[in-house]
Amino acid sequence: MYIILGGLATLTAWMVAYPMDIIKTKIQVGHGSRSTIQEHALNIWRTQGLAGFYRGISPTLLRAIVTGAFNFMTYETVKTFVL
Repeated sequence: MYIILGGLATLTAWMVAYPMDIIKTKIQVGHGSRSTIQEHALNIWRTQGLAGFYRGISPTLLRAIVTGAFNFMTYETVKTFVL
């Protein structure tokens, strides 16, 4: 049960945070560009729409769900031994 809940929690967290991660990456790759977060967000929205904020999310979710599930399961298992 913990493994499923950990996977779902990680999935939810990445679905919420991924658009900001896309914007952060665009800023980092900007090579000296002084564009703001809002300018990057508007540019993505105008050129690619909503899908632009979730481009490339599949590999991220595959990795994150597995690691999140096992991290949550390990935490809960260790907690039963310690407490």
